[in-house]
Amino acid sequence: MVTTLGGTLRVPQGRLSRNARGLALTSSKHSQLATLGLGVGSTWNGRNVDLTGQKTGLKGDTISLAGSVPLLLTPSPLGILVPPQAD
Repeated sequence: MVTTLGGTLRVPQGRLSRNARGLALTSSKHSQLATLGLGVGSTWNGRNVDLTGQKTGLKGDTISLAGSVPLLLTPSPLGILVPPQAD
C-alpha cells in the first residue's frame, strides 16, 4: 500500500494505492478455485477524491470502476466534510 499526503491546509493533496494478488475465495489449501487480484487507486486534490479500481481473476474476467466524490478539508475546526451539493 502506498499513501502520500501533502500540500497545505488551503490546498491539501493525497494519493492512495493498494494492490492485492492471489486472493482466494476459500481457506482450503487444496482448492482448485482461481485466485483474484484487486487494485484500487485514488487521488485527492482538496476538493474531490477520484477513485479507480480493477478486479481480475476468475477465467480472465476483469471488472473496472471509476468515480469521483466531493471531499473538503475544513481548517477550523480541523476535519473532513462531504458537501451537501457538488459544484
